[in-house]
Amino acid sequence: MPLNNSERTVAYVPFLTFIAAIDALARRPDHDRFDTSVWPNYSTATQAQLLGSFRFLGLIDDAGKPTNALKLLVRDKANRKTTMRKILEASYSRIVNLGLTQISPRQFDDAMRQYGMKGETHKKVVSFFLRAAKYSELPLSPLLLRKTREGRPRRSSRAVENQTVPASVPALGSSPNITSRTIVLKSGGAVTVSAEGNIVDMTNDDRELVLRLFDQLREYENKRKI
Repeated sequence: MPLNNSERTVAYVPFLTFIAAIDALARRPDHDRFDTSVWPNYSTATQAQLLGSFRFLGLIDDAGKPTNALKLLVRDKANRKTTMRKILEASYSRIVNLGLTQISPRQFDDAMRQYGMKGETHKKVVSFFLRAAKYSELPLSPLLLRKTREGRPRRSSRAVENQTVPASVPALGSSPNITSRTIVLKSGGAVTVSAEGNIVDMTNDDRELVLRLFDQLREYENKRKI
């Protein structure tokens, strides 16, 4: 018996990784069946997260076969945001139906916890949805929009004065030449990771390295907030 979305593992892969995986599929022959081997250059954990996300979002069926939604998402890049919005509305119907322009952040968080994830994984679940919603222009309240920026580091006034590069990852779709992220360390110092070039055009190995570095910075930052 096919599983419904309430029984599937909710998407919690980093949204940048998800979009990169979609773009990579556009440059490869069509796959008749999806499993972790489709993304050989990603880590085992990322492969599993991508596969689970694709299944939860209805992009592949229980047998791993691609659905029309995935084919449209891959092939029709001009309308990808519209397609992604429809996918979110179908996959997260109980969240969307709460009214994302009026729901409070606490109500939203409580609703997302119904997917059964806790701790850091829950934060990733929330991050994926909010980043995907913002990308697909799904209407969100100002308070929820602010949550999409919570991953940005809080810097001291001295750090702001001395900052010479952007301190957070630019918005998706802007195709920047330089992507940079800075975090403030417990000891008072700071670490900046910068990647020059369009991440979409990178090789799988390079893209995986860059995303892994940014993920490590975000995980460190999130642990500081606990």
